[in-house]
Amino acid sequence: MSQYILDTNHLRGYEYLQPNIMAKITAIGLPNVAITGITLEEQVQGWLKAIKSASQAPLPQRADKFSWAYGGLRMSVQMMNQFEILDFSVTAYDRFLALRRQGIRIATHDLQIASIALNVGRIVATQNLKDFEQVPGLQVENWL
Repeated sequence: MSQYILDTNHLRGYEYLQPNIMAKITAIGLPNVAITGITLEEQVQGWLKAIKSASQAPLPQRADKFSWAYGGLRMSVQMMNQFEILDFSVTAYDRFLALRRQGIRIATHDLQIASIALNVGRIVATQNLKDFEQVPGLQVENWL
């Protein structure tokens, strides 16, 4: 069972071999690191946007843009499959609603990730401490 959840910014750091993130993951072991379905969604949406943009590119550039976007999507999915992927379960959703009722006003995806982490007792690795630290009881670390 993983101990940490990578927020999207730390997953991107892993994807781009950011030295501090790579050192931390090497030290704790890849099986101790997870991502959420929320982060998966954010990554895939970015690549789908790139694919849509490629379809609107000038015809001479379209093939290169499609190749880049579909290749990026494939590599991103392969990279994410190295991790345990945690669901936004019914109990995580209930926790999300409870946090909203408490007046926690951070980005929806961040609060969803926080809710998942609280639900399963994991530490969120993120560069966005300012927002995540607003969530009561959530443990966060910045590996950058």
